Amino acid sequence: FSEEINLFPNPTKGNLFIIMGSVQEELNLELYNNLGQKVWETEQENVQEIEAIFPDINKGIYYLHIHGQKSKAVFKILKE
Repeated sequence: FSEEINLFPNPTKGNLFIIMGSVQEELNLELYNNLGQKVWETEQENVQEIEAIFPDINKGIYYLHIHGQKSKAVFKILKE
């Protein structure tokens, strides 16, 4: 699952493109800070590309959790 997903640019200044590859299912995307607080979330279904925009979050390290119906992946994101 995680091998099919590409994120760029990382580090990001606020806009992150998520390319889903061959993943075709309903997805929940959640972004967490280092304290484990959810700072952003969205649901998407059957999309190939998602533009995630986080202009209001502070610089630092975040973790993007992507949950599918059968799979889960976590990506480390650096916000500049």
